[in-house]
Amino acid sequence: MISKKSVDDVLQTAKVEEVISDYVNLKKSGSNLLGLCPFHHEKTPSFSVSPSKNIYKCFGCGKAGGPVQFIMEHESSTFPEAVKYLAKKYNISIEEITESKSDEAYQEELKRESYSLINEFANNVFQESLFQHPQGKTIGLAYFKERGFLESTIKKFSLGFAPDQKNFLAEKCITNGYNADTLKELGLLNKNNQDFFSGRVIFPITNISGKVIAFSGRKLSNTDFGPKYINSPETPLYIKSKVLYGLHLAKAAIRSKDECLLVEGYTDVISMHQAGIQHVVASSGTSLTVDQIRLIKRFTPNIKIVYDGDEAGIKATMRALDMILEENMNVRMAILPTPEDPDSFLKKNGSSAFESFLQDKSVDFVLFKASLIKRDTKNDPIKKSEGITDIIQTISKIPDAIKRSTYIQVCAEELAVSEEVLIRETNRMIKKDLISRRSKQFTDQERSVPSPAQDDADYLKDPQHDTLSTEEDEYQERSLIRVLILYGHLMMDAGMEKTLAQYINENMDNLEEEFNNKLYERILKEYIHQLSENRVINTDYFIGHADPDIRNLTIELSTSPFNYSHNWADRWEMELQTQKPPDENYVNDCYQSILRFKLKKVQKMIKANKLLLDSTGEEEMQQLIYLKTQHELLNYRNTIADLLGMRVFS
Repeated sequence: MISKKSVDDVLQTAKVEEVISDYVNLKKSGSNLLGLCPFHHEKTPSFSVSPSKNIYKCFGCGKAGGPVQFIMEHESSTFPEAVKYLAKKYNISIEEITESKSDEAYQEELKRESYSLINEFANNVFQESLFQHPQGKTIGLAYFKERGFLESTIKKFSLGFAPDQKNFLAEKCITNGYNADTLKELGLLNKNNQDFFSGRVIFPITNISGKVIAFSGRKLSNTDFGPKYINSPETPLYIKSKVLYGLHLAKAAIRSKDECLLVEGYTDVISMHQAGIQHVVASSGTSLTVDQIRLIKRFTPNIKIVYDGDEAGIKATMRALDMILEENMNVRMAILPTPEDPDSFLKKNGSSAFESFLQDKSVDFVLFKASLIKRDTKNDPIKKSEGITDIIQTISKIPDAIKRSTYIQVCAEELAVSEEVLIRETNRMIKKDLISRRSKQFTDQERSVPSPAQDDADYLKDPQHDTLSTEEDEYQERSLIRVLILYGHLMMDAGMEKTLAQYINENMDNLEEEFNNKLYERILKEYIHQLSENRVINTDYFIGHADPDIRNLTIELSTSPFNYSHNWADRWEMELQTQKPPDENYVNDCYQSILRFKLKKVQKMIKANKLLLDSTGEEEMQQLIYLKTQHELLNYRNTIADLLGMRVFS
């Protein structure tokens, strides 16, 4: 278990904007930063990061937290794993203390940590074997050097070699205390407890953070038994469809270039990096998936796919490219001359020529598709109509109406077809797709990707995680707790030597037990307890709270999709006449919140007492008691209403 001191060191050091910018392209928006949410699909940015508060909040899906919560959510990691990741990022030493636990969550945490440790150990063994084992030097290293890889490049990508020995890795792992069953779960051993990757060069596969999560092994001879590449099985750490090879090394360059190059193979990525072209990733030997597309979209909306000259292969994969358009991204294709691939083209022509080719010879995907249809269906009306239907299907996937209109105009001219026909058929396709999606939404328990015709606002918060309730006193209770959390540590007006929290505590009039929302009641009681211990706590205390409900509520109250504008005051040199800006209005906010809370509660008491009065029948003594109580409550209500400047009719 990580010591509290180490956790506190990480929490105090980690900056949310630095952590998140490793994963999301953030842009300045007032005092905050804004980007596309990495936790749900969206077309317009609603993911806000507040450096001053050290928190993030998505106003689309509701995800919120600090640096640790971001890593936990993004990497599907446990709290200790997230703390250790941030400690490594900020060079903070972690102090471990022993603790005996047997619960399922703890065992799962241990298993994940064990997977990570074994993968890291195996990766070190493979790298060491490449440079020090006789087979590694004569076979593995020779292969990489034959490919033209420099030693610095080999080390940059942590390339390795698995000696052609049945138990080379197994013995090293077991000697170091690693369990054979866990090694098999990770695919490092086969069912016979022998090395799975023996006799192959190794390409470690990492997540977006650079942590090794799997391996791919390539055989070195066509006479060797087995497929050219073999890969680790999927584990809780590694889901192939959600991984892009080289992304951890490419993400900064992708953000800088505002473009991602997508290639097919590991060696293509490595060769291009060595040539200085670093904004490149590979789809890890799988067909491109929606999850992989969305990974790229976090850093740029622009994808350029680099193909070799195999036209049959290009046509076979073109349907999958509609998924990129559906994500409102821009797709271009750079088709290398036959029989070149990126690696061979670079070796033959150099990096400058390659970059020029990518710049000058790339074509828009939709226009390329239209040109192929025109070329292949010249004298065949049936094939041409099928091709036009296909291009309509592609255009209909584009969410942006202006882009759709532009493509319709260009494709109508290219294919010599009426623009009106394309518009009508595209709209029909969109409507058909929308009906299909809505039908699916009714049958699914959870919502999936929205249709292009839907707005991002269609994403509703999960009611299970919503801190709001439908109780009638909700808003007054929430307002009071908001003031307490955000401003409770600040001083009241000059001359009053007490904080807002102290003032609220002294003026609750024993109503703290009247909260309907139990979360708000817990917060109030905890604050009062901290006051009794003479502790001053602020918003940060609740943002870092162990209770996720309290933490999430605090972030929700601390953030807003809107920023207060000082333009009026700055331009006209005059303040608003009716009220101060929010960050200066907290004292009045405090008064108002207490009074409105009391007013709501006393109105509720008046109704309850009236019911009791009506039910007394002929019991005069009981009637007198309830009448007196009613009179006192009405006077109390009217006093509060006067202070609020309100008139109550009853």
